[in-house]
Amino acid sequence: MELLVVDLINEEENSGAALCSRLNEQGALAAVSGEDWFREPLWSWSISPEGDYLRCTANLPGFRLADHGDRLYESAARILSDYIVERHEPEIIRQIIRKQFRYSREEEAAIERCCRLVLSGEQWSIPNEETSQAGDEGRSSRSIKVAAELFGYMSENTRLHLQGFLTFRLHGYWQELREAAEYAVEEYVMDKQYQEFISLLKYFVSAQPSRRNLVHVLQGPDSVIQLLDERYEPLETKGEERALAELVDAELNMEDMVLSSLITAAPSVIVIHAAESEHQVIRTIQAIFDGKIDLCPGCADCGAPRREVLGGSEP
Repeated sequence: MELLVVDLINEEENSGAALCSRLNEQGALAAVSGEDWFREPLWSWSISPEGDYLRCTANLPGFRLADHGDRLYESAARILSDYIVERHEPEIIRQIIRKQFRYSREEEAAIERCCRLVLSGEQWSIPNEETSQAGDEGRSSRSIKVAAELFGYMSENTRLHLQGFLTFRLHGYWQELREAAEYAVEEYVMDKQYQEFISLLKYFVSAQPSRRNLVHVLQGPDSVIQLLDERYEPLETKGEERALAELVDAELNMEDMVLSSLITAAPSVIVIHAAESEHQVIRTIQAIFDGKIDLCPGCADCGAPRREVLGGSEP
């Protein structure tokens, strides 16, 4: 008794056989997950000689559609949804980026990587155990949504054309990928502009002569950044702190003022005293003044000035 036929998406050899094997493994688990007394699979999957479709047949007399149909559809939907998300999502993302945006192949690859980070919940963060778990959860969430659509379709139809289903039925899934791609493009453009900004400032810094021997950069409470000269006194730039504004023709925020003051001071060495080296301003300073940075490990010489400048008291 034939229950389902699934037309496969044309792709590399042996993928259909692997999918068929996964479906049979899940079918065997489904057989023992209920309260039935037998332990034989209730259905079996086989692949066509040409490898272009899968067929599911009932194992009689054990299988009863009224009792076991939902178990079959749920099992197949779970495997097929994982198959779509894991194997075909990258190509869908490439199609969306290529159709909606105009970028070079190299730029498309960078945007695709960003899109996958967005979908995983990592965005631009450095992967670690926590973000990897978020990535698995993001993929699982999409797979659950696709599985629900598959379950509903297979409950009412005996033939499933995967390519057509993926193209014309999964509107919500495609919309989620489109929104992720749009956000990835925005992030990519912003990152590109940031890198161009850093390159401009690095060139400007390398082209000007040093005016000071040493400047201390202190990260205080609430990540407030303060600049001190070699005597641990507040850095004075004598009204020239708008150098950065003139260079990039833009209004300055507090972070820009820190950069502008450093660029104006043009120190030979910058000593950074920061509890959070990943702070955006600290990272930007390191990128611009590469080769002039000295990271303080917490030396005793800077302890007293730091307490004084940041509002503490001398012992």
